Amino acid sequence: MSQTNSILIEKKDSGYIGENIREQDELWCLHCYDTFPANKLKVDVFGNKQGCGSTNHPNCDGAGFGIDIFKADCKFAVGCRRSAEEEKARLASMTEEEKREEYIEWNFRREYKVNKKNNFLNEYHQDWSSTKVLKHIERFNECICAQSGLIRAESKRERLVRLNAPTICIQHEVKRIEQLTHEFKKLLSRKTYRDSFHFVMLQLLDEKKLEKYKRDYGKKYAAEDSLMGRIRRLFSLMENVSCAEDAYKISRRAPGSAFSGKKQR
Repeated sequence: MSQTNSILIEKKDSGYIGENIREQDELWCLHCYDTFPANKLKVDVFGNKQGCGSTNHPNCDGAGFGIDIFKADCKFAVGCRRSAEEEKARLASMTEEEKREEYIEWNFRREYKVNKKNNFLNEYHQDWSSTKVLKHIERFNECICAQSGLIRAESKRERLVRLNAPTICIQHEVKRIEQLTHEFKKLLSRKTYRDSFHFVMLQLLDEKKLEKYKRDYGKKYAAEDSLMGRIRRLFSLMENVSCAEDAYKISRRAPGSAFSGKKQR
């Protein structure tokens, strides 16, 4: 037996599960920011035992040593966790109104007020910091994120097919698309989310400006353009919300419907 093989066998038998990673080592995931013991690693889509093993975030899809998974005591992981703690302390020092204003500014207003020319906010709306507005924007953003995640998954599947990727990779993405589709439809089936979408479109955004931009520049800018892509996804979501409302109305009229006579949440 060669010296190299002897070293590899000795390393495997001594509890190593990766390069310089032992089963008792504590690991950290870049996706969910959680730490977990190395012996909790899951098998990823490529068949390697390099998937996130967080028990607090069991659905986390972080994977790959040096990509999403790091030793908890390495400089990168320590720096990220320190920044997260500093951000947590900063938020703790803020009032609830300041938190609402910051979230709305960074997670909505700046998304739809790119510059003076491309300002799609409703200029006549005055209340931008109330709890009511915050809740509507949070639900609106949740719908946008769910739809974007589904679009990315579908694009990834198409790319894998074009690259003749292994069947197991394509099948994994197909299952993921099915799950994301179910979650997206479930989200839009809730009246509170549809109401929040309509509130944002009618009260916070200027739908006429959005339609004009899409009509004037739709052919000029590619779908990859960040602003045009955002607006196209917005109108696509509008269609999905409309379909969800039609499905709800039909289900209520159906004989023996479970929705019959009940208010929807």
